[in-house]
Amino acid sequence: MTVDEDLAAARAALAGRDFPAALARVENILAASPGHGEATLLRGIARQQMQDLQGAESDFRAVLQTDPNQLLAAHNLGVICMARGDTHEAGRLYDIALAAKPDFYEALVNRGVVHQFSGEWEQARQKYHAAHKVRPDGIEALWRLTELFRYANKLDHAIAFGRKAIELAPDNAQALAQLTYARMRACDWPGLGDELARLKSAVEKRLDADLSCPIRPFVAMVTYDDPAFNLRVARAEADKIARQTAPLRQALGPIPEGHADDRIRLGYFSAGFGDRPTSHLTRRLYRLHDREKFEVYGFSVGPDDGSHFRKGIAADCDEFVDLGPMDTLSAARAIRERNIDILIDMRGYLQNNRIAISATRPAPVQISYLAYPSTTGADFLDYIIADRTVIPEVHEAHFAEAPVFMPHCYQINDPDQPTDPTPPSRVDCGLPNDAVVFSSFNINYKIDPIMFGAWTKILAAVPNSVLWLLRSDPIAEKNLKSAAAADGIDPARLVFADFADKARHMARLSLADLGVDTRICNGHTTTTDMLCAGVPVLTLQGRHFASRVASSLLLNHGLPEMVASSVDDYIARAVALGNDPAALAVLKQKVQANKKTAPLFDVKRYVRDMEKAYELVWARHLAGDPPAPIAVPK
Repeated sequence: MTVDEDLAAARAALAGRDFPAALARVENILAASPGHGEATLLRGIARQQMQDLQGAESDFRAVLQTDPNQLLAAHNLGVICMARGDTHEAGRLYDIALAAKPDFYEALVNRGVVHQFSGEWEQARQKYHAAHKVRPDGIEALWRLTELFRYANKLDHAIAFGRKAIELAPDNAQALAQLTYARMRACDWPGLGDELARLKSAVEKRLDADLSCPIRPFVAMVTYDDPAFNLRVARAEADKIARQTAPLRQALGPIPEGHADDRIRLGYFSAGFGDRPTSHLTRRLYRLHDREKFEVYGFSVGPDDGSHFRKGIAADCDEFVDLGPMDTLSAARAIRERNIDILIDMRGYLQNNRIAISATRPAPVQISYLAYPSTTGADFLDYIIADRTVIPEVHEAHFAEAPVFMPHCYQINDPDQPTDPTPPSRVDCGLPNDAVVFSSFNINYKIDPIMFGAWTKILAAVPNSVLWLLRSDPIAEKNLKSAAAADGIDPARLVFADFADKARHMARLSLADLGVDTRICNGHTTTTDMLCAGVPVLTLQGRHFASRVASSLLLNHGLPEMVASSVDDYIARAVALGNDPAALAVLKQKVQANKKTAPLFDVKRYVRDMEKAYELVWARHLAGDPPAPIAVPK
């Protein structure tokens, strides 16, 4: 067979997604003609599709050495670089492809992804719009625009692009995932339940067929209180990340034997070292560690916001390292060079995560902690810090990580949050002086129709009451008011509060009478803030980690009566308290008194318990034992 015939057969095999056949054809050519340009390119494409990313990269770089402007080699190498976190190199390669072909749809979309990852929102929008102009029926550009506008809190644009994508491709699971999440953010509920059921079915079918998962683990976690389903979604994401970073893990090499210092080296790894919930909770953790037993490193992958939270944490660590500008391999090497024993990933799959760094295995023991209240599905994270409320025994099978059960609440809580010394009045906050104020400062996507329906029932049964909510989007505010009116509640009884800095927010919380928690994903730091301000919170214990956090917080603050077992029970408890000012006053006094005696806000005891946890997992590692569930003794 001639070279031309082999090339034609290889092209046909690639088009038919028969990658082994394509590989065999080009290997014939390269055996006879080493360095053949098109055969090398086609081999790289076949290898990339077969997940031989190292081989594919070698082929694409060989092509670019001969032809620096070869657009397919540049674009496909960019995809590989992006997957391993080298956004600078990916962007450079996409630019080469676009210089050769400005209307290259895939390169326009992928260049937009790099801009979006880098926080360059306008540049990302321009690239996605250009891709949409090139291919009006191209679904990825549309769902990327949906995602981008959702991140930018322009939910009307997000929903419009999402609906357009679904009109063109009703069964496209990625588009449906982005649209449903945008609608959740907007509290746009009509027909949403059917869309969510369709999405879950589509995801399950793709996973059953071993196809890529169209929904991100975080979205699954806040949407579906189904721990088995959420594990499948998370495992698909973790497996993809592990495949993409396998060459980096190989390049990083084996984990060294250890270091001369007997102290355990802890590496706290987060994008939330700033004026963010993670720092609000953990700001005293780093300084309270026993320096005779532990060395403490902070590894930041988030921006430096200049806040006193970030500055304080950086000062409290023995060394604080900014990994943000580094690619994945460079960041992993920076961790490895410091001989970290236990790496604590405090981001998981939240926005701006760099979990790919954890996937390279820079430390011998790696733990998922605090920020991501679900399984990561990852084999490269050995443990998850938990407690028996958030992970009851029957749920252990739904976690890839081995749980480390803290003796009290898994979440660290600081009782000394910064608080404005001149608190606002109810009038300042638009609240009536004589009303019962029910409050939920949870973000919009956590509010679902079932819980909102419970809240309107509570308002109906407690006539002189209002619901105090966080204002995070004008469309969501409009939709919530419409939903209240549909339930017979005057929309004026919904009072919206703007975002405020931490000190101002803490000062205003005491104006509320009763916190009412969300259902599928609870208020976590939100609930702690309420309790810290002396305001009781009512929760409904759910079916997965994210919906059981508030239960753990309340039980460990000595408030079991605030954990409801059903929606009807939740409504009855709220109504009883709302109509009994004396009982509510007694409950508030209990919340305040328990701050001195209950374990929830005993941060020093918490750190000692956390250190026991680290010592136990490190002892297992030194003994050569695999990760297994561990209960930290009281």
